[in-house]
Parts: sequence; structure tokens; C-alpha cells
Amino acid sequence: MKKIFLFLLFFTIGFNPLPNASGEEGDSNLTIPVPDYSSIVVIRSKTHQSILTSKGLFFITAITKVYDAEGKEVEGGIAGLPVPCRAQIYHEKVKAGDPTAVKIVIIQVFPNATTVFSPTPPE
Repeated sequence: MKKIFLFLLFFTIGFNPLPNASGEEGDSNLTIPVPDYSSIVVIRSKTHQSILTSKGLFFITAITKVYDAEGKEVEGGIAGLPVPCRAQIYHEKVKAGDPTAVKIVIIQVFPNATTVFSPTPPE
């Protein structure tokens, strides 16, 4: 009986499309949940793996999206992020260590900002 219940639960969850941001049903693979945790920071530098901000280090992953102040996705993602800039970072909450940025919204680009990556520090 337990196996049947688990099968039905998996079947229901696995094939039920999730609502997208507009509330319409859509492909659940295209919807990235945005965490409830966010911080407004000054992004000082970036590497391919992380960004250094006024509130510490945030990791970057393949799912990290970057948006401009008008809400348009920045072409090139993290490569198109100008630094230094002020931004709101939506991130996962962690008990220890550095959080992972899921969404970055640029608020203000500072003078002399560049999209150049900083060298990755040696491990």
C-alpha cells in the first residue's frame, strides 16, 4: 500500500506543471524559484565562481541570473554584470559559509564600472 501511495505521489508531482511567475501553468523546468532572502549590496568585484560584495562573498552558479533595473535579463549573465555596482542579491540562506546568489538585480552602476572579471585567487 505504501509503495502505491509513493508511486501516485511521484506521478502527481512529476507530471503536474508548476505555475510560472505570471500565475499561468507552464514548463516547470523554466521556472526558477526566487528565495525569500535578499540583500542590497555594493558588488566590488567578480570572478567566474563568485562575487565580492560589501556584505561578503556570494557564490555564482549556472542558475544565477542577472537583471538590469528595468527587469530585463542582462545579456551574458554574470559576464555582463558591471562592477562596481549597487545591486539586490536574492540568495539561499545558509547556516555556515557563503550563500549562493540565485538572482542579481542591478540598482545602480557606478562610474568607471567594467564587465572585466577579477583574477581568481589561488586556492
